[in-house]
Amino acid sequence: MECVKSIVRAGAWLVVVVPFLHVPGAAAVTVTPMVVDMETVGRRAVARLRVVNTWANPVPVEVTVERVELDEEGEPRTAPAEEDFLVFPPLALIPPGRTQIFRIQYLGDPDLDRSRSYIFNTRQVPVELPEDTSAIQILFNFRVVVSVAPPGAEPDLAVVAAEPVTDESDGRIVVRLTVENRGDGHGYLSRTELRLRYFDETSGAEIWQRAFTAEEMRRIVGVGLLQPGKRRRFLLPIELPRPGGRLEADLVHADR
Repeated sequence: MECVKSIVRAGAWLVVVVPFLHVPGAAAVTVTPMVVDMETVGRRAVARLRVVNTWANPVPVEVTVERVELDEEGEPRTAPAEEDFLVFPPLALIPPGRTQIFRIQYLGDPDLDRSRSYIFNTRQVPVELPEDTSAIQILFNFRVVVSVAPPGAEPDLAVVAAEPVTDESDGRIVVRLTVENRGDGHGYLSRTELRLRYFDETSGAEIWQRAFTAEEMRRIVGVGLLQPGKRRRFLLPIELPRPGGRLEADLVHADR
């Protein structure tokens, strides 16, 4: 999590941002789902976000939308995209122990040629404090990934490179994986199964292999969003037996 501290009148508030590439732990406000797949038209052009307030006090929550593009390292570049969705309600005061459903409907281009991805910031609104009050408010911002695909669009994930590299933090030999999405639909590395094989560089003999299930991949990479026509590099904390080998990797697509 990353924190940002700002001042509101005589009080202060802390914003705790839950990154959209990871599943959050326990919090006073929970949001589900954290990853949403939609389509440009039809029944799947509508989805719902469920926000639960487990605090003892009412929580004001608003939902805002940004379009997101990820670079090869997974760093997001965002732009406002409120016009692409209808969010109802856009703002709600959720009583203690209650659940609020936010309905989201895609209103953007119905004739997309490939998937687009968005971040839905589901955040607690700071409450203005009296001028003579000094207090800290802890505010949560859950960043939900919403991807919209044209009907029939599918991802096509392929390994571009698999390299043994040295982890600078502890000196271990780990895996750097570069994956490309050659399809017109969005995909997730966390919905694939990965098989790694490691060969002796001189003799060519296989010295190590291991397969990872989709569940294991989710724990390793989080969501692992791959947008159409783009590449992502992932540093996988998978320790290889020794340096100086040749690595091969294959992806098998698990059920969506």
